[in-house]
Amino acid sequence: MKKVAILTSVGVLTMLAVSACGANTSNSNPQPATSANPAPTANATQGGATSNSSANNTAASSAQGQSATTAKPVNLTVQIVTGKMDGKPGWPKFEPADTTLPANTVVNVTVKDYDDGPATVPAGYNAVKGTQNGTITVDGKTVSSIPAKDVAHTITIPSMNLNVPIPPKTSAEKYATVQFSFKTPATPQKLDWQCMAACGSGSSGWQGAMATDGWMKGVYTVQ
Repeated sequence: MKKVAILTSVGVLTMLAVSACGANTSNSNPQPATSANPAPTANATQGGATSNSSANNTAASSAQGQSATTAKPVNLTVQIVTGKMDGKPGWPKFEPADTTLPANTVVNVTVKDYDDGPATVPAGYNAVKGTQNGTITVDGKTVSSIPAKDVAHTITIPSMNLNVPIPPKTSAEKYATVQFSFKTPATPQKLDWQCMAACGSGSSGWQGAMATDGWMKGVYTVQ
């Protein structure tokens, strides 16, 4: 009777040990399935110890996943200069108009607007859209829109539904400061942006700088 009890206990303990190992492996190292029937890893364990190659691969995958989701924010400073400043009267300009940004990353943008005059914008383009928290700061004050009559320029990325209205500077300041953050797409692509305030030449205000790459429109390349 004692021998039967001992053997039964050993069997139960063995089953519990096998079950616990399987559950622990699944919970501590969750991995997405790569196929409907993934092939078993050869020599995944040897005497209860995980093989070095399997452990290294798991660690590398975890590190890559962590870096993809914890990328540090990047900072971008943009100046809006007047035609007098850039040597082309009547042609305000974004500097830089074209830039490269990392994918899946929060970008903290600071805009310094040296322009001192407003321009007409289509209805709705005085509202903030697509930024982190749906707000911007204008000279340190957090807002979700500015009066349409006070818009000088915008940074508008249609593909991201992002719109940032920018006011002109006041006579008391060197430039107006607008700050906002947005997150770039996870996949490489080109983001075309356009100023939607009619600050160019011609009767409509949509010629000249407004219609020229590198002035009132440009490209943010995400890679």
